[in-house]
Amino acid sequence: MKPLVCEMCGSADLVKTDGVFQCQHCGTKYSVEEAKKMMFEGVVTIDNSEQINNLYILARRARDEGNSGKAAQYYEEILKEYPNDWEASLYSVTLSAIDMTVGEITRAANMVYECLSTVFAIFVNNRPSEDEEEEILSEIQAHILDIGDMMYESAKENVGYFPKDFEMHQEFMYQANAVTKMVLAIGDCLEYVFPESGLACALAVDAWKMGMNIHYDARKTLKLKPQKDDTVIEYVTRISEYDPGYKSDYKVSGWDKKAFLKKRG
Repeated sequence: MKPLVCEMCGSADLVKTDGVFQCQHCGTKYSVEEAKKMMFEGVVTIDNSEQINNLYILARRARDEGNSGKAAQYYEEILKEYPNDWEASLYSVTLSAIDMTVGEITRAANMVYECLSTVFAIFVNNRPSEDEEEEILSEIQAHILDIGDMMYESAKENVGYFPKDFEMHQEFMYQANAVTKMVLAIGDCLEYVFPESGLACALAVDAWKMGMNIHYDARKTLKLKPQKDDTVIEYVTRISEYDPGYKSDYKVSGWDKKAFLKKRG
């Protein structure tokens, strides 16, 4: 006979109450017959849809309350059952990133950057209705931009305490560049995956504008001259294609769109 262990979370703390065995750790319930099969026959198939729904409720509640660490844990539990869920795939990473320290901003921004392609691939393979799709795209974009703003402002405030520390200035530029890359990437995903969507492209442009603002402000913060590199030339030109009235802090010309599209594939 095997010990009675919860198939959902692995806890051995199951208590019989009102004719059923309930896990004291995750709340999953088992009938007497299911418990017998688990002890004498091994794994049984159970309906855990109620448990998963409860995890969604708890994750969203924790997220709304600003308890990012706890929300990330709930989303990670959901991913174990539904690895192709865009919401859990996004928030399990972004909410973990939010919980990182100022010194970890570069790593946190890179974590979010790397998860975006996966999130959009999952989303495309499980597309909802058009109205719901637009709502979700707006939610994802706003969430990434909020994270970008929070990360950059934290890094900027921190470097202000070290006005003459070269290593801290260098670290700040690493952080600003990582956040810029993350913010630009959400715009790239929106335009690339939904090129015919007016809303997606408008959201992409707003993300690119924010990325350019961070890029410029980071150098301004350290009293450095604006750097008109290839990234600046590319994105200022792309923004201007959608918004001809766009006034950038950088004046650029000569972006090779054909070369860019060929490079992107």
